[in-house]
Amino acid sequence: MNANLQTAEKRLSDWMDGGRGCAVLVGPNGSGKTTLARRLLRSGTSRRIRYVPFKDCYGGTADLDYYHQQRWNSTDVFDEAVTLSSGELRKRQFARYLQDAPDVLVVDNPFIGLDAPSRDVFRRTLRQTVEGGTSLLLLLAREDEIPSFADEVIRLDGLSAPCPEGGPGLVATLPADHRQGAGEPVVELRHVSLRYGGRTILGPLDLTVRSGECWALTGPNGSGKSALLSLICADNPQGYACDMSLFGRKRGSGESIWDIKARIGFVSPELHRAFRDPFPAERVVAGGVRAEAFLYGHPGPEEYRKAAFWMDLFGIGALAGRSYTELSDGEQRLVLLARAFARDPQLLVLDEPMHGLDERNRARVKDIITAFCARPVKTLLMVSHYEDDFPPCITDRLVLHRG
Repeated sequence: MNANLQTAEKRLSDWMDGGRGCAVLVGPNGSGKTTLARRLLRSGTSRRIRYVPFKDCYGGTADLDYYHQQRWNSTDVFDEAVTLSSGELRKRQFARYLQDAPDVLVVDNPFIGLDAPSRDVFRRTLRQTVEGGTSLLLLLAREDEIPSFADEVIRLDGLSAPCPEGGPGLVATLPADHRQGAGEPVVELRHVSLRYGGRTILGPLDLTVRSGECWALTGPNGSGKSALLSLICADNPQGYACDMSLFGRKRGSGESIWDIKARIGFVSPELHRAFRDPFPAERVVAGGVRAEAFLYGHPGPEEYRKAAFWMDLFGIGALAGRSYTELSDGEQRLVLLARAFARDPQLLVLDEPMHGLDERNRARVKDIITAFCARPVKTLLMVSHYEDDFPPCITDRLVLHRG
């Protein structure tokens, strides 16, 4: 353990011994926040500690049967979770932990997945939790999310690989894409709706996204953003009943889901939770080069070569041989982003891609997205609740509303 982590652990231990209040552990990705939190859980203190982890949005992390399409397969879900957004589910999970009346509640990146009004409400909930006598420890990657009522702020240092050169320099490093078809329809939705039970969670919606366009999808929690992306990525079985076309082909006309996924690079909170295998990080990325490679057999030398290129670009080349499950949550998110780009897809579908990333890595990812989409046949659909997450290449916007 380096000196910075030792000092932070001592300060954290002193805060724990001191009793009540709110402490914040803030630092860049890979700086050791989660490591210290886990040590705290194993410290043998007499105080009752509960930990709300980064991934714990769709139920307990002990749910080993979870798969990332599960949310959209209503026959597989026996409660109302399928109709709730990731932000709504995270708030519900937090409430469940509070019902256990812990002495100390440790929350990893509490504001992920929440729209701006919900973040304000949740800050008030956190303050009330502290005022009610529960000690609160927040693990944050963003300085601007430190709440005003924090009694102790412990900052960790971390080293990130240099950001890639932006603009033409970065574009020149990317592989050429000679496909034709800029301006042709990639996604066509005609009066599409999604319903679960008696609740409509999307639509009716008409939408055409053309090759070369970069769309920002925004709207409050529960407005149907992720549901829309589940249709486009062929993860939602209701897509077969919808009047929609993907890449110029009507859905349900004989194509397989792998025909669709082969042209899409995808990241989402559900996907992050679904990855639990202790593969080396480079294998996770290499598995994204071909749509089916992660499921069937081992990636070959060419897949690993492409994985190395994208991992270096995202500043995580040094993580290649490390087990994915041993990485920090922010490092895992960067691995999944590299995996989404490794296929050099025609369509990027990024659902909250900046979750858990520090300022430097958010800037890195925005630069890479901008360079990637500078090629005329590339198309982007991106969801975020933070306006400053969107790259400057955005050309179009879709704002969804609840109800």
